[in-house]
Amino acid sequence: MDSQLLEKLIKYREIYQLDLAKVLLKQKIVNQTSVCGGKRAADEFVIKVDSANDIPTLLIVEAHVAKAYWKEFSKRLGRTYPNFHRRAHRCDPPNQLLDVGYHYLTRVVIAWCRQAKFPSELGFFHTAQSAGAQPFAYDFVEWLRPITVDRAVRAVVSKQKRPRYTATPEQISKTVHLVKRELDRLYFHRQLGYCVRLEYWAQLLLLNLREQVSSQQHPYLYFPSLRHETRCRKM
Repeated sequence: MDSQLLEKLIKYREIYQLDLAKVLLKQKIVNQTSVCGGKRAADEFVIKVDSANDIPTLLIVEAHVAKAYWKEFSKRLGRTYPNFHRRAHRCDPPNQLLDVGYHYLTRVVIAWCRQAKFPSELGFFHTAQSAGAQPFAYDFVEWLRPITVDRAVRAVVSKQKRPRYTATPEQISKTVHLVKRELDRLYFHRQLGYCVRLEYWAQLLLLNLREQVSSQQHPYLYFPSLRHETRCRKM
């Protein structure tokens, strides 16, 4: 671990903890809208995020966002699971597949942090709950979840014709496959001037953030636009 960078990160968090947490949460809300719609409600939540004065208030807003989002997500699972509620470690297929996808994606993000030599042991709105926890990875993964895992699980579960008590090995394998495919999806990077894979874009964000921490600059992350880009589809 780069001790100098970690020292700068500690100082950076003291100054910009709330600002970076807001950046990540607002992008998560934007990406949730792309999965389940509800732009008007999303805009209202973004306003509440902007007006939050501390992390506890921001976490309350996040809880309200999650409640509204999972309600809309349930509607889009089809008739098989009309009363779906998001609960970690439940055995029903939607929850189980979400858990599998989130675990896989988090391990990917942790690997990215290591490649970028960005300390993931210090979070901005997640805290370590156990030895070996990676709070920053849990922070950073939030904006990616809707457009990778949630989108994949929705595609897999909506094809079921009857409810199951647990996910099948085929569903688990398909979910991970679709998450990988979403990470390979191309988005037009206006700053670079060409299309890049979502995975590469996320790695660039980590490198950019590392530089901002080193220079103690206000956090600025340039996220991919989720609007359809015909120039990327043709590649």
